[in-house]
Amino acid sequence: MKIASKIFGLFVFSLFIFRSIKSQQIFFSENFERNTLDSTWHRISGNWHIADVPDKKIAPAENGNQYVLSSGGPGLLYLFVDIPATIKASQVKLSFSYYTYSKGPAPSIQFDFYKKNFKDGNKGKLWKAVLPVKGRWMTFSKILKIPAEANMVWLTFYETPSTGKVPGSVCFDNVTLSSVP
Repeated sequence: MKIASKIFGLFVFSLFIFRSIKSQQIFFSENFERNTLDSTWHRISGNWHIADVPDKKIAPAENGNQYVLSSGGPGLLYLFVDIPATIKASQVKLSFSYYTYSKGPAPSIQFDFYKKNFKDGNKGKLWKAVLPVKGRWMTFSKILKIPAEANMVWLTFYETPSTGKVPGSVCFDNVTLSSVP
């Protein structure tokens, strides 16, 4: 009897996990393995580029990826992604991996929702974070509420100038945006 209830409990839990994963819809994913930045990325300042992991002399990237987005020094990089009209979710999950040298500067990110063809554009509350410097690959994930009428995501990666730090030491990989019901 106890075994049957444990098996049933495991079945219900598995079903819940499967339904949660199935209900998420990825609408942007980039792992830089094409060794190029497409038109959704906009270099504002700095030397953002695709770097070869062995050339950077860093730990292997997530899933054995060979290429990563590298800052190359202080600067800003924007990512603009349309939220598909088919997404009826109320939240977006942002996730990515990042690498910092242990004596490098802390990378920062900003995230905002945007409404195209709207006078001021902004529809959400700007969210900012300074990511911890760990000297290894870290996974970052954040769920943000989609404001009414927002139809675009505006994500900013930046490395700020800092004295006494190794510049150009920030790398990003596996950037993903997905809907969360």
